[in-house]
Amino acid sequence: MKNAVILALLITIATLFTGASAWAQTVTKMADNMGKNMNQNGASSALPPQSFSPLVETGAGTVALAVDGLRLTLTDGRIVELSGIEIPGMNEMGNAEPGNFPLQAKQALDQLFGKDKDIILYQTRDKDTGRVNRMGHVLAHVVQKPGNVWIQSYLVRQGLARVAPTLRNPEQADALYKAEQLARDEKRGIWADGSAYAVLKTTDPINTTPRFIVAEGPVVKAAIVNNRVYLNFGDDWKKDFSVGVEPDVRRALARAGIDPLQLQGKTLRIRGWVRDYNGPFIDLETPAQIEFPDGSKPLPAPGGAFTVDAPKKPETDTDKNAHAGMDQDRQNDQQAPARSGSIRE
Repeated sequence: MKNAVILALLITIATLFTGASAWAQTVTKMADNMGKNMNQNGASSALPPQSFSPLVETGAGTVALAVDGLRLTLTDGRIVELSGIEIPGMNEMGNAEPGNFPLQAKQALDQLFGKDKDIILYQTRDKDTGRVNRMGHVLAHVVQKPGNVWIQSYLVRQGLARVAPTLRNPEQADALYKAEQLARDEKRGIWADGSAYAVLKTTDPINTTPRFIVAEGPVVKAAIVNNRVYLNFGDDWKKDFSVGVEPDVRRALARAGIDPLQLQGKTLRIRGWVRDYNGPFIDLETPAQIEFPDGSKPLPAPGGAFTVDAPKKPETDTDKNAHAGMDQDRQNDQQAPARSGSIRE
């Protein structure tokens, strides 16, 4: 209602002071489009309560202001961070440029909470995991009470945020992926033609500058070495895109009925933080980082869910000598297994 009044005033002023009926018609058209977009976004973001079954309602609050596109300050002093999503360029707040998604997301939240400020918080079922970050901010999925608007979906649907499941907060990824696909199909925001944040092809060169990316392509080879699975998306693992799957993530995949060793030949959409590890590399933290764009999933291993090898004994000096040809990256990254030729090929 408030928006309608403001837009009506704009039309009246344009007509009285300029006498340009064409301009008034243009403003009217803009208003109509704005209303349609708001209705579409709101409708696509509203979800029934049962959609949050993996989470638990932990309380409510009233929004005082939007700190930025991902954080809300409540009237009781708490800062709530929207879990499960990320906004490209969060550290690049500044001028309102077309590609300044952090600023656009904040403006969207400012508009959304301009009048209706009451929210409900949904958090992980385990009270000791995924509820508070290291800054003391509350991690939660947020629903605006009037209209039952899911804020994460609201931003993703408008193309202002990307789905970003983490080890501690993987819930709701599937539902958010659907909203993201709609935004991508409509080329909204992040997904507009020519965007620097478009889905990358694993067959193309990928910059190894540390950042969050979404990449898609077929797995050329899947292999296991030292109880760790490597998904190679190219013939040359020394420079092509790869994904590492640790034993704990393999166990999580097993519970989902997925054997990573059977992903060879499958087209995957993978997201996460890329780093330089003999080429672009993503460490898989949770199965929620994997999508199957063609809608297919690999068959379980023969006999049902696959088994996970027991952890290997600590390396002896003899074992270490066997890796004498280890690359420099291994020396700089002691927490990850080697990616030498004897390991990945």
